[in-house]
Amino acid sequence: MKIYGVFTDVHSNIAALDALLDHFNDRGVTDFICCGDIIGIGPRPEECARRLMSLDNLICVAGNHEGYLADGTLPPRFMDESEKPHHPWQHLQLTDETKEWLCSLPGQIPFDCEGMQVAVRHYPAPSENFVSNFPDVTKNHFADFPRPPRISDAATMGAMFRESGIFGDVILYGHDHPANVTYKKGTLCINPGALGCPHAGLRGALGGILTVSEYGAAFEPVEIPYDIEAVMDDIICLNVPDLDRVLNIFYGRNSKRETER
Repeated sequence: MKIYGVFTDVHSNIAALDALLDHFNDRGVTDFICCGDIIGIGPRPEECARRLMSLDNLICVAGNHEGYLADGTLPPRFMDESEKPHHPWQHLQLTDETKEWLCSLPGQIPFDCEGMQVAVRHYPAPSENFVSNFPDVTKNHFADFPRPPRISDAATMGAMFRESGIFGDVILYGHDHPANVTYKKGTLCINPGALGCPHAGLRGALGGILTVSEYGAAFEPVEIPYDIEAVMDDIICLNVPDLDRVLNIFYGRNSKRETER
């Protein structure tokens, strides 16, 4: 039997990351899987990357925010002018060693575990043909189309991965911030939910514990409380670019009053 602590979309939130890793430690979990987007949005990209670099048994893929760093490019057609300075600011907080590690992360990691095939990827990349067959789904390659559809239908979710060349008994992913677990045609697709973005009424760090054995795979979602207000105050104190959007969309708070203090 193998047990993994699973998380995604850390988004520079070191308080949330530490809270979840402490919980995993209390549960005796020593192997970890991160589905990408370590940096971006939050106030502490360097600290988050360093924390993950310190883990001995980590499986980690790149997300679109690591792609922005590695490629040195942004998808401006999806960004307002106020958002564009945010990404260079994130990159300026990183040391050369951290940048090298983030840029070295692969886009996908498949591996075998207890006789099951497991695939880790930030998000699938369906083709135009797929989109024409599923008109309710917006095409979303994780680097070029950073706003994913809200998918809860198991058949559609599984089809998106298969069409993108991603196969497995268990598929772990992120990018779409709400947690989502679906099972269809022998494939368990798990999005543990964004660890570092407590919007939509969430008050804790999202993640989960994946147990794989000869009998199959099981996923236990967890939500660990932490001081979200302190993280938001940190964003304001550091004057993170586009902080109004960051706080309103990703933390569910209007920052106007706070910035006038």
